[in-house]
Formats: sequence, structure tokens, C-alpha cells
Amino acid sequence: MTRREEIRAIHKRRHRLFYKWLGVLAIISACIFIGAMLFNIGAMLFDDEDHNDYRLNFATEVMGVLASIGFTVLIIDRWYAHRERENLKRRLVREARSRSNDIAISAVEWLRDEGWLMGNDGLLQEADLSEANLKRAYLGGANLQEADLTGANLQEASLGTTHLQGANLRKSNLQGVDLTGAKLQGANLSWAKLQGADLTRAKLQRVNLTGAKLQGAVLSWAKLQEANLFGANLQEANLFGVNLQRANLLGVNLQRANLSGANLSGVCLLEADLNGTKLERTILPDAEIFDTRMDMERFTNPKHSEFATTHAKINNIRKNKGMERDDEGESR
Repeated sequence: MTRREEIRAIHKRRHRLFYKWLGVLAIISACIFIGAMLFNIGAMLFDDEDHNDYRLNFATEVMGVLASIGFTVLIIDRWYAHRERENLKRRLVREARSRSNDIAISAVEWLRDEGWLMGNDGLLQEADLSEANLKRAYLGGANLQEADLTGANLQEASLGTTHLQGANLRKSNLQGVDLTGAKLQGANLSWAKLQGADLTRAKLQRVNLTGAKLQGAVLSWAKLQEANLFGANLQEANLFGVNLQRANLLGVNLQRANLSGANLSGVCLLEADLNGTKLERTILPDAEIFDTRMDMERFTNPKHSEFATTHAKINNIRKNKGMERDDEGESR
């Protein structure tokens, strides 16, 4: 089916109710016309009063039977239409998982045209999309909460403001993807490829980014409180203004990354590589503001003379985190 034929089919489905009621009106009009014809025929055949009553009752009964048939046909048609609609939904969700990029993209576009991609009734939430080829797909604003996207190819896809809370994106390919403003709280992005991805202002609280590849990614003003970035690669990443409170950055590669204005209060930086990292106006793990005279090895090197004292202070911050509020105004 060509795209033009698909659009025509969508147009017909969207206006199906109008066509059905138009059909019902046509049936009723036909019943009235047939009844009138029968009444006139009866008038020509019979001329006494008793027969006039008979032909009137006969015409009325015929009209009632025809109307009942019409409504029965309408009900059956609606049942078939509902079944067809449900089958289409299942088919599109299945095709969205396809390893064929053309099939997967077509399914996503169709879901969007039908209004089945966004909101509480979005059909891709909790869907099995593992290994799907959604390269360059437009999924902006879609509801993909708790969807399984393990190993999916989402290179250069548009996922801005998408709902991905609790989604499984383990080992997925998200290189160059647009995730600006996306909601990824509690998502699993372990070992995901996110090189060059744009996660500006994304909500990544409690996300699992273990071993993730984030070289050159943009995470400015993103929220990563309590996120797990153990062993992640953030070389040359832009983390300007990012909130990393109480996150785990154990063994993270932050070479030449920009952490200016970031909040690292309560963060574990043990064995992290901070070579060439920009830290202007950064709140450090012990809640102090960065100063060029500071020795950063007290956060990263367990053999440093101040390491034990510094980490005792950091652990105290982690224990006494208190109540914070996220962007939706809900207490954490």
C-alpha cells in the first residue's frame, strides 16, 4: 500500500461514523419511501374503510421491519469495525518492532496519525520493542513508559519530551538521538551507545547508565540525581549546570568534560578521571564550591591523605539528603 493509499484509508476510518449515520438515514428514507409506495398501492386496490386500516398497518409493519434490518446491519458493521480496529492496533505495535527500518517507521507514523502514540492510551507503553530498527524515527512526545527497547536501533531518532520512565534501553543504540526534555526516570540505559546524543534538560533521576558511552553528549541542565554512572564514558561531554546530587560516578571517564555550574553534592568520584575537566562554579561532592587551588584527588584517590575525611563528609551528605522537589512539584 502506497503512502497516499494509507492516508486515504486513514481518512475513511476517521469519517467512518459519519458515513455510517449517513447510511442509516438513507435506510430510514428508503423505508419511508417504500412504505408510502405500499400505502398508495393499497389505496388503489382497496377502497373500503376496513381495508384502509389494514393497508396502513401493513405499511407500518413493513417500515418497522426494514428499519430493524437497517439497525441490525449497522450494529454488526460496528462490531466488525471494532474488531478490525483492534487487529490494526496489534498489527502496528508488532510492526513497530520490526528489524526493517521502513516497516517500523511506517508503523510509528500510522500510530501517530491514528492518535495511538501519545497520552495515557499510547499503544507503545510496556510494548516489546527489543531489537527494533527505529533509526531516525519521530517519537517525540510518545508514551514509551516501561517499554522494552533492549538492543533497539534508535540512531538519530527524535525522542524529545518522550515518556520513557522505567523503560529498558539496555545496549540500545542512541547515537545522535534527540532526547531533549525527555522523561527517563528509573530507566535502564546500561551499556547504551549515546555518543553525541542531546539530553538537554532531560529527567534522568535514578537512571542506570552503567558502562554507557556518552562521549560528546550534551546533558546541560539535565537532572541525574541518584543516577548510576559506574564506568560510564563522558569524555568531552557537556554537563553544564547538570544536577548529579548523590549520583554514582565511580570510575567514570570525565576527561575534558564540561561540569561548570554542576551540582555534585554527595557524588562518589572514586577513581574517576577528571583530567582536563572544567569545574568553574561547580558544587563539589563535599558541598564546597570549586577553587583552582583545591586538590581534586581527595575525591578520586583512596590513597590521598584527606580521602577518608572527605568521604565521611560525602556519606553524611548522602544520608541527610532531606526532601527535594522535582520539576512536577512532587516530593521525592
